[in-house]
Amino acid sequence: KRAKQEYDLLVQFTESVLEEGIDKDYGLIPGVKKKCLLQPGGIALKSAYKFTDTCEIIQEIFDVTKYPVYIAYTVMVHIYSRSGTHLCQHPGHCNSYEDKYRYRWIPQWKLNDQQKAIKDHVPFETKKGKKGEFKIYRFDEENPYTQANTILQMAYKRGFLGAMRHAVPGASKLFTDSVEDTTKEHKEEFGEPEEHKEDQI
Repeated sequence: KRAKQEYDLLVQFTESVLEEGIDKDYGLIPGVKKKCLLQPGGIALKSAYKFTDTCEIIQEIFDVTKYPVYIAYTVMVHIYSRSGTHLCQHPGHCNSYEDKYRYRWIPQWKLNDQQKAIKDHVPFETKKGKKGEFKIYRFDEENPYTQANTILQMAYKRGFLGAMRHAVPGASKLFTDSVEDTTKEHKEEFGEPEEHKEDQI
């Protein structure tokens, strides 16, 4: 009975306080039955339940023998109650060989001379814009070191959301594991220049 009351309370809070949408607090990801708890929603729940959290770096890898350089972080996120009781812990991992960090998608009008010279030998996709179709090309990230902090933050976010699903009563029943960062792969808006006649297909 208590578990049901806690679950009902969470549902009420979710519907009355949190905002639904894949770029908001929680959302329904295509192909996934349960709704996904997103970072803003996790932070809101942490505040509502008066939890605190800490992040412990378990492993840090900078492998310069690989090309591109392989960077990886594994962390453990701990959740504590208002009284300081340790409620749970959950790991989080992220590395520079995940597609969203290993590659950059560049629209055809932004290619430099070196990229233009090899564009016929790299993967590409065709997009539709206001002025017709255009191509975006996939290149290796040339300087993954600039993404090290972003990779660490993503590892933390994954651990944090997983921990919150276990710490908040009923959350694991209401929400699925976070898959938000796998739904935005090169979905950014590239925009279009005023003129790119020579680049159009």
